[in-house]
Amino acid sequence: MGNKVIITVLLILANFVFVFGEISIMPRINNKYSINLSSGFGSYNIESAKTALRQGLSNLPFPAKVVDDYPNMPYYGLDFCVRMQNYELGLMYSLISTGGKVHYADYSGNYTLNNIINSEQYGFIMKLFILPNKLIKTQLLTNFGISNLSVNYAETLNVFNESQNSNDKIMREYPFLEPGLRLFYDYNSIMLGLNATYFLLLQNDLNISFDGFRVGLFVGYGF
Repeated sequence: MGNKVIITVLLILANFVFVFGEISIMPRINNKYSINLSSGFGSYNIESAKTALRQGLSNLPFPAKVVDDYPNMPYYGLDFCVRMQNYELGLMYSLISTGGKVHYADYSGNYTLNNIINSEQYGFIMKLFILPNKLIKTQLLTNFGISNLSVNYAETLNVFNESQNSNDKIMREYPFLEPGLRLFYDYNSIMLGLNATYFLLLQNDLNISFDGFRVGLFVGYGF
């Protein structure tokens, strides 16, 4: 946790350095709106969920196997902004989901355990142009708001003609911060580019999170 906080603080300080270093030479940009879609992958670490799944596996009275082991799935994001001179303010939303699955089957029946982890982020986004006159434009950005983390368990056991089902769901809401950088090419108000951010939950009592670096592509439209 300490290293994550240090990285986040350094990124925020870098934002301020660029702001005060570049703001005096930025041209005035006409006010307009922009909408952006993004997707990519992150350096997530959810070893605690993997460990819990294997511990549960060892307690079963039959040789079940892990068939899905929390694969690194892509995240998806959307933001809508209002541009004011050299910066943009707006709303953002992002989603990522992964899961683990245990399964066993023989002549007498079958057993399945599904564990799905969803993480939704919704809040605000701020973007600052630091190299607006270059062919490849550069923005510093910061997302902040609330992360809705849900952990869903669904267990099914079928033995001959009998079936047992159990379901459990845990939901938490935590504040988050996500500073980063955006590089893009703007052609007739259509933007194509790259996002690089660091996502950090500011509070977490579940020991499950998607903290880490995120890198992805985005496409946007200004109007």
